[in-house]
Amino acid sequence: MKMRSCGLRMALAVVFLFGFATTCPAQEKSDWSPLDASINSSMKEWKVPGAAVTIVKDQSIVYMKGFGVREMGKSDPVTPDTLFQAASVSKAITAMARKLACLFYRLVKHGQQYVDKGTEYYEARYREQQVLALTKRAKKLGLQVVIPQVA
Repeated sequence: MKMRSCGLRMALAVVFLFGFATTCPAQEKSDWSPLDASINSSMKEWKVPGAAVTIVKDQSIVYMKGFGVREMGKSDPVTPDTLFQAASVSKAITAMARKLACLFYRLVKHGQQYVDKGTEYYEARYREQQVLALTKRAKKLGLQVVIPQVA
């Protein structure tokens, strides 16, 4: 459980920092104190012991800094070169990148507009998949799934 919560905190930190870095307006090299303060406060709030942050603009590094310590309870500081275990975060990032690449490919190839299907569509699709999986399992056990009709 300890590793899972640490991984979750790291994932939240990565998501926060990625979002902040991509929406943050370009700043002068000497004025990164608002970003530093935001990272430090977020790390305290989420109980993240350390993070390394790099911001790239126009293919060159404009900001690189380490925050906190490498491991909770120890004093080794995080530097911009510190390597972190990414846990399963890379799988989610890869899956999202693939989904976006397929989406853009279809849009460009067929000249279509992107139309968001909305959460209701995806929730209904998920429910259908769950009912199908339960029905198959029940059939193997000699049972039958009865789906109540919603008025």
